[in-house]
Parts: sequence; structure tokens; C-alpha cells
Amino acid sequence: MGEKDLDKGARLIHAKMRQAEYQAFAAWLKACCNDPKLRSLPPLTAAQRARPARPNEVIRHARKSRVVDSFVRTVWSQRMRCFPCHTPNDIDANNPRHQAAIKNMAKFREKYPGLLEKVVIFKKTPEATLDYLVAQSLKTPAGGRPLLDLENPARSLLILKPLSKLPKKRPDGTFLPASSVDPISHMGGMKMHKNDQSYKSFVTWIADYSRVVANRYASVEDLPEDNWYASRSILRLMATPASWKVGQPVQLFVHAFDQQSGRYGSEPIAFTQGTVTPRHIVNGALFLLAPRDGRDGIKWDRERARLPQGRYLVRVFVDSKHRLANDVSLLLGAEDYVGQAEIARARWREGFRHAETVRGMALSRD
Repeated sequence: MGEKDLDKGARLIHAKMRQAEYQAFAAWLKACCNDPKLRSLPPLTAAQRARPARPNEVIRHARKSRVVDSFVRTVWSQRMRCFPCHTPNDIDANNPRHQAAIKNMAKFREKYPGLLEKVVIFKKTPEATLDYLVAQSLKTPAGGRPLLDLENPARSLLILKPLSKLPKKRPDGTFLPASSVDPISHMGGMKMHKNDQSYKSFVTWIADYSRVVANRYASVEDLPEDNWYASRSILRLMATPASWKVGQPVQLFVHAFDQQSGRYGSEPIAFTQGTVTPRHIVNGALFLLAPRDGRDGIKWDRERARLPQGRYLVRVFVDSKHRLANDVSLLLGAEDYVGQAEIARARWREGFRHAETVRGMALSRD
């Protein structure tokens, strides 16, 4: 692949060497095809042909390029929750909104010399970040928790840290050191809530990576739906029914209106997940869904991960039977459906200030 190769070592191979290898392979193939003895051999039966034990789709799913692509869409895309301490490469000195972060980082460096460099999790590129996460997980000290826990993805330090609160304070009001062992604490405080959209995407990716590494996928049916694209568009459900408990997980699925058929699509084009807040609100950033199985769907901006303006239907599902406790990656189904509501003209702008909103009282089962 030349300069496009994800492997640094492969990129070092000179173009002349790659061309020589190509010419050698081409010459060998032509010689075989021109050999009368080979051409006169009877055709092989399907059973006689050499082939890998697993289907092509399973092999493609385990390729590093696919793993990195999935990591970008479901983990790297959420890294700004860890800004700026774990993502200093994203600080822009020319951005007025980053000035406070720059000052705070300077104070942090002065107070804790050398510590900041040790907590930089998100490197300059997704590939470098993934390599770092894997390498550090393999070097986890005894009694510690790995950044990526392949045996229990939800117990990965990459997830437990942003779920944790600040460490306790000393009598003089200063904080104790943050802990990476139970009870875990995080000097940055809570940056993620259990069962929100980022928690779901982090755990889902680590679980998939764990199965890839362990060669647990044997058939196409085993593969997860790997078509999530993180966006900055927010969907909000206001005034949820009083019967919904605070902290209860809720999934919101977005269906686009098809002008040609005059109906909403049967397949969702986006979804998000959140929990009921004490103010009875559910918030979540959308994950856009690529059409499955080659089926046509509404076109959206892949580069910006943004839906077009228009008419949409929001279908709401509540995890009242605690299904997500057993499978974090689960997308709820008919048994969990509670109702739907229309958004007549969604604009899908970025950020919580511009969230598209539906209200609990507008939900209908029709």
C-alpha cells in the first residue's frame, strides 16, 4: 500500500522494491498460465480447493485497518470528554475557547512536574493511541487494572477512570492522589456516566476487540453491527414519564422520512443512549448508522457525520428489564418500546445548546 500503509515498517519499503516484487509475482502467474501441463489439469472440486477456515467477512473484520477504523468511530471520536489533560495534542493555542485549558495545564505542570506527560492517553493519531493502549495494558502491574480489560471490558481502566469521582480530600483541603486500583478515583472527576452513549461505545469496542484478539468469531452471524459513526448532534427527550426511574437507561432511535414512499424508513438512521436524569431528561449525542447489507438509505455527510435537515421520527425504548446489564452493546427491541414522536423540521446542529428535542407527553404508540 506504500505511503498509505498503516504499518510504519511497511512504509519504509522502497517503491522500487515493491515494483520488483509485483513484477516477480506477475511473471510467475503468467508462466503458470502458459504451462500446458497446468492448463490441462482437471478442475478442482470445491472440497479440494485451499481456503481459510473462517469466512472472508470474519477475516476482514479482524484486519488491523478495520479495528483501527472502528476505534476511530467509537472511541477516538469521544476523546474530547477527556480534554485537555489526556488529549493535549488537541489544544489549539489560536482557539479562544482553549485559553483557559492552556492556563490550567500550565498550573498543573507546575504543581505536578512530569505527571502530565504520564497521563497522555490520546496520542497524535488513532493508530499511535491504539498501540499505546495495547502496550500499556500488557504491562499492567500486579494488583492494577489494565487500560483495556479483555476479560471484562466494562472493568477497563479506560472506562472506570472517567466514571469515577474526585479523590478524597486531606484535612488541609488538598486532594489525595488519584487511584488506579479499587476504590478508583479520577483527578478530572466524572467525565462519563454509566449507560450513556460514550460508555456504550467504549465498552462495545473493547468487547469486539477482545473477541478479535481471541479469535472468537467463527461465522458471519457472530459479527457485530460495525456501522456506528459518532456525531456532535444532540437528541433530547424532555419531561419523561414519572414512572421512569432516575438512572434508567433509555435508547432513542431516529428514522428518516422518505419523500418517495411518503413513509418513515423501517430501519433507523441514527440512535443514542442516555439515562433518566433527576430533572427527568434524557440527553445523548447521536451515532449515525450506515445502511446495512447494501440497502439504500438516506444520504448523510460521512465526513462531518451529520444528518440533513428534514422530517424525522424518534422511537423510544426503555430498559425496564435490565437487559443492558448483561450486554452493554445491545440495541433494545420491541419488548422495550414505549412510544414515538415526530420532529417536523430537525436542523441537527452541533452541541447541547442546539439539541433537537421531543417531549415525553408527545410520545404515542401509533
